[in-house]
Amino acid sequence: MKPKKFFPFLLAVGLFLLVLGLLLLFRYAQARGSMMVLAFVFVGAGCTVLGNLLGKWVSRQAEAHFWKNTFHHPPE
Repeated sequence: MKPKKFFPFLLAVGLFLLVLGLLLLFRYAQARGSMMVLAFVFVGAGCTVLGNLLGKWVSRQAEAHFWKNTFHHPPE
């Protein structure tokens, strides 16, 4: 599978995990034990996936911008 086709899927998964974790966190604010841990695990996993995707996207944008504004050609 090409990375460009995999990007929207991971974006959806990351957003889903983040929103699910935040909903659990605010819905069960008085929860104790495993429900509270589960909320933080979902928030952490969602932020990890989204942060990884954002880092890759910024890296690609910076690389494209660099090669577009120089007289060098990208390495092959």
